[in-house]
Amino acid sequence: MRNMMRTTVLLTALLITTAALGQSTATIGKQVPDLKLKMGGEDGDEIYLFRDLQGSIGLFYFWRPSNLASVETLSEIKKLHDDYNKKGVRFISVTAEKEERMQEILEEKNIDCFEWMFYASKGIYGILGAFSDPYVVLIDPRGRLAWRGVPDSRLEERLKDLIERTNPPLGDPEWLNRRYRQAQKLYDQAEYGRSYTIALALFNMTSDSHAEHGRAGALMTRCSESAERLLREAVEAERDKKYEEAARIVAEIAVRFKKPEKDMEEDDRGSSSSQDDNDESIQRKAELEIGRMNGNRELKKLIRGAIENAEGDRWNDIAATLEEDEYFIDAKRIYERVVKEYEDTDAAKEAKRRVRRIERDKGIQARIAERRATDEAHRWLDIAERYASIKMYDEAREHYQKVVDNHPETEMAERAKQALKDLPKTNKTASKD
Repeated sequence: MRNMMRTTVLLTALLITTAALGQSTATIGKQVPDLKLKMGGEDGDEIYLFRDLQGSIGLFYFWRPSNLASVETLSEIKKLHDDYNKKGVRFISVTAEKEERMQEILEEKNIDCFEWMFYASKGIYGILGAFSDPYVVLIDPRGRLAWRGVPDSRLEERLKDLIERTNPPLGDPEWLNRRYRQAQKLYDQAEYGRSYTIALALFNMTSDSHAEHGRAGALMTRCSESAERLLREAVEAERDKKYEEAARIVAEIAVRFKKPEKDMEEDDRGSSSSQDDNDESIQRKAELEIGRMNGNRELKKLIRGAIENAEGDRWNDIAATLEEDEYFIDAKRIYERVVKEYEDTDAAKEAKRRVRRIERDKGIQARIAERRATDEAHRWLDIAERYASIKMYDEAREHYQKVVDNHPETEMAERAKQALKDLPKTNKTASKD
């Protein structure tokens, strides 16, 4: 949602997906199943929660006004907001209780750090695995569950570490500016659909406080105006029986100037969740032209193929952006899906070429291995700390040692070495104490 970055919005969420009913709990390091939410009751806007958070770190704070620890921790959460919000961290409040009592506490404590506030939202508890209060869940910029636990488990340290590892683009002005420059360059090259895709993602990700927000909106308008002209050219091409050109233009507008369907991966470190009336009208006009042109059998077949190719091109662009940020595994997965879903298109041929390049490039493979090793070390360290917190010291020692043995040059190994020194000798010894 475009306006969610501009101000704190108090919302009541009605969960409207089966995944949101707590049937499955997200696991550390894995993509969180998205939640489709209706905001403010039956007539409210619909959003996809984790799609709309992408490009930032989401800190979910689960709490209850009747829980003393929950209320006392609010001041800590506010301080984290003041220190890290501009670095790309967004703060979300979740409670199983209703709104009235919560608002009393927040006003009394002068807490205004939450961008979204969900009331009576047991489904979010279930899907994120938050089964107590207070509790914190961190979601990384790619929509993966990064960490969950109680706030006094070195929360700030974990948050700082996640920022350093993922560099959320919302907190990286250079990343935002670079993406805008890419969009502007594509516009100058008359690649209006590709330019619009990037500009829309930037617009939805940023707030009025970001320079790129206004610039992206203005660029979207220029792209839409150019698309209007292209649509007229498509009609003229049809009259001249230049069917391939006509099909390519209407397909490009229909695919690029609409909200992307959530059919493969999420958008490139951002969101394409809403459009203004003008943007929708140009996409709608293209669809109407397609409906009319489909009366010509030859043209209908060409349009179908052009739409598949345009969809594949759009996903290739998303994957290319992931490559720029060294998310090679995610990029490769998208390319492979393009090959599978849009076979016999030029987009699929290009995706296949990019897959081969990733697989054969030794430098890329080395960076993939490094990222996997870092992620594994963090995962083992987290497991060890959880065992240690419940006095299962033998199990904790085993996982700390895995970090030391398998990733000795990492910062996590140093943490593990220190933790090993501090651990009691055995579970049995601890129980005697």
